[in-house]
Amino acid sequence: MKRKPLLAVFTFLFSILSPVTGSTAAQAPIPDRMAIYGDSRGSAAIHRKVVEGILTFNPRAVFHAGDLVKRGGGPQDWAAMKEIIAPLTEKAEFFPVRGNHDIGSSLYFDTFQLPGNKKWYSVERYGVRFILLDSNIRITPGSEQYRWLEAELQRPRKKKQFIAVVLHHAPFSTGIYVDEKGLQKKIVPLFERYNVDIVFSGHHHCYERLKIRGVTYIVTGGGGDPLHFQLRYSPVSEVFKSVNHFCIFYVSGGELVLEAYDVDLNPIDQIRIRKRE
Repeated sequence: MKRKPLLAVFTFLFSILSPVTGSTAAQAPIPDRMAIYGDSRGSAAIHRKVVEGILTFNPRAVFHAGDLVKRGGGPQDWAAMKEIIAPLTEKAEFFPVRGNHDIGSSLYFDTFQLPGNKKWYSVERYGVRFILLDSNIRITPGSEQYRWLEAELQRPRKKKQFIAVVLHHAPFSTGIYVDEKGLQKKIVPLFERYNVDIVFSGHHHCYERLKIRGVTYIVTGGGGDPLHFQLRYSPVSEVFKSVNHFCIFYVSGGELVLEAYDVDLNPIDQIRIRKRE
């Protein structure tokens, strides 16, 4: 009879310290999530659903791959877009690049407070260095933007840091456009030479993931514009979805984890990327 109280004490201590049931069990840290989407100019209703979907993941930073508005010179377009993304910008940093529909006036630059010269810039967030380009401006070897890009890629990266490039026009896609800016010859060799890990783009209104000579390319142009369909086969295209969507990504366990969701929060893709050396 005297042993029962002692046994009860041990049982209680085991229950609160157990890694399975105990309330003091170590919890895995929540990763610093980020989001990216693009081409949201077409439908305000779909754009709102994309924003709502992104907010469910509580990202720390949001990136946009361009074509925020229909008319770059239309003040009403920019005002309407700002109202839609306000729930995002109230809770997260917002980093866009210019799409071909965003040019034509100073309204893009008036709308966003961006580092650098605003046309192209870089930021470091949560284990990733982002290099954001303006594919509407000349980026041929020797041009100002090309020289800046190469200098940025030559900067030593921090230990375990990933390198991501964001631009509007896609260097690769099996959608309706075929490298209309000639980026495969102009800047893709830089991506390969300096071990860029991932390249995000829009312009094609779809989701696509490609892997080419070690670099992962993500086309994320499903933010609300009329959807495009796959027009040709390529063995380097690993996933193609004609669906409105957004991407969530974060660094965890030495990998960059990317998850793509449609506007109803159904997963459409997931990939884990190891840093290129």
